[in-house]
Amino acid sequence: MFKALNSLIFCIVTTFLPVVTVVGQELETPKESPFDVHSYEKFLWGFRAGLNMTTPHFEDPDARKALDGQPTIGWTIGALGQFKLTNRYAFQAELGYSKKTSRFTYDGGASENRMDMDFVDLSLLLRRRYMFEWGKNIRSDVFIGVGPNINYWLSAQGTFNNPSGSTEYNIIMDGTPDANYNNMYLNGVNRWLFGIDLGVGINAPITPHQKIFIEFRATLGQTNLGGSGSEAFINLVGFNGSTFQQNLLKSNLKTFSITAAYTFSTNYLESKMGHSNKDNMIKKRKTKRRKR
Repeated sequence: MFKALNSLIFCIVTTFLPVVTVVGQELETPKESPFDVHSYEKFLWGFRAGLNMTTPHFEDPDARKALDGQPTIGWTIGALGQFKLTNRYAFQAELGYSKKTSRFTYDGGASENRMDMDFVDLSLLLRRRYMFEWGKNIRSDVFIGVGPNINYWLSAQGTFNNPSGSTEYNIIMDGTPDANYNNMYLNGVNRWLFGIDLGVGINAPITPHQKIFIEFRATLGQTNLGGSGSEAFINLVGFNGSTFQQNLLKSNLKTFSITAAYTFSTNYLESKMGHSNKDNMIKKRKTKRRKR
């Protein structure tokens, strides 16, 4: 099911992006240049934070039979910058930090492994907005977004639960395995993980230059945590030689998140003008409104 979904999403994205660019240029080309002082573009910047829910997805058929992925709550925080391309399209870049968890059961549900992972996240999104009014002169947008997602895997910590009890362990990446049962060694893993972001949300204006964005987003990971040559080892009964060890890294992450962003807009052209130029521009805008 996930393979079919990923294939469908890939086809939509590769088809949608060129079409959006062409259609957007044809339908949204303003009478004046977007960079003209009369129709300047705004730059939005701000901070975002929220909760996520991650589920490991095992592409290998044997891994899917042995391991049962469980959705687990995490969180994310970061900064964003948005450039308007036209009246309806914008480009948004995000940089942040997130905590995601790969949790699954095995041995018929009798045993469970939880791996809490730390990531640096980068998202690049093309956004399309649909404008509406809350009330008189109070405008807002519903928006959709799509784009690539890049995660860098910083570190991880783990917990192993079975009928005998619970054991916490450290994750050592690219280290030499030894007899220390407090350490799990992950060698040859993929530290760079790539995925696709699909989002939908709404914004609410607070002041003319401040907005709050609420967004629901799906991040569909396309890169497995490990490759064919990856190894996982811990000197602990229930791990060494188990199905768990063999299949641990044969998964990618599917994450759903809900975030809130507080943004500020900057009129970067007006900020460089003198008072006389600003006054002239304001007068011209008022004149245009009266003509309409």
